[in-house]
Amino acid sequence: MPTFKVICPTDSIPGLTAWSNDVDYCRALAEHIAPFINQHDLLIAISASGNSANILEAVKLARTQNARALALTGRAGGKLADVADFALHAPSDIIEQVEDIHLIIAHCLCVVLRDAIQARTEPVAVSVDNGNHGEIDRRVICSGVSATDN
Repeated sequence: MPTFKVICPTDSIPGLTAWSNDVDYCRALAEHIAPFINQHDLLIAISASGNSANILEAVKLARTQNARALALTGRAGGKLADVADFALHAPSDIIEQVEDIHLIIAHCLCVVLRDAIQARTEPVAVSVDNGNHGEIDRRVICSGVSATDN
């Protein structure tokens, strides 16, 4: 079964505080992922405002390595929605609602990836077709979520 390289820089409090104190808080996440991110990697960047400087710097770094960036944003999407390759946007100013929608999206991504991996062993690409003849829409608006029992 295929494996994933998953790094969560916010889990390393010593690394986060060291980069913040020694370099700059805005660069803390970017510096933490710099040795690990490669071409064809996917950075998942989460910012409810879409304007968190440390998240924006991490996306900029990923782009210099030809990695892709998936943004989960809230409010109006902020700068993050514009610099990411793909943006899933929870259009709310209420932070709790934005975080709840982000959690639902994260669970959906896990289910899709798990099911795709179980179905095949070749690399999996998930894209959103906006009806523009296969071109990928950079902004996907998540305005509502419904769930049904199977």
